[in-house]
Amino acid sequence: MEGCSRCGMINAPKGASYECRKCGLRMDRQLNAAINLYLQMEGLSPSQRLFEELMRGWSGFTLTGEEADEGSNELKRSPKL
Repeated sequence: MEGCSRCGMINAPKGASYECRKCGLRMDRQLNAAINLYLQMEGLSPSQRLFEELMRGWSGFTLTGEEADEGSNELKRSPKL
């Protein structure tokens, strides 16, 4: 799936990471595809609100599998203890 799971913009993924030219989302390409498949299966379209709701369930993970830099716009969640 080539679309951004947050905003729906069509981008061709390059390598293992996916980066959206529209909203700046950067995450693992396969995770982006999995989110898109889930949205499609549920009959939903990508949106900021749905993306944020899905990410709440995955708190504590960086989405690229890499350590996030402090200056990065990559989403990073902290576990709720």
